[in-house]
Amino acid sequence: MEALGYLERRAAAAGKRRLVYLTARGWSVGDAIFACLKDLEAEWAREVGRARFADFMAVLCTLADGR
Repeated sequence: MEALGYLERRAAAAGKRRLVYLTARGWSVGDAIFACLKDLEAEWAREVGRARFADFMAVLCTLADGR
């Protein structure tokens, strides 16, 4: 990913750690992914109804929280 220009690694202020930062190219890919996700969510909400989709998302959030 670094060689393709999507991220860069920089030395941390102290120690030997390296921090990872997205480049402008990396951020633009993230923005495109987010836009596609929003389109897909809207399509699914139209397909099953907004209330059912909201319930579905609530279940996913609960599972992601580990509760």
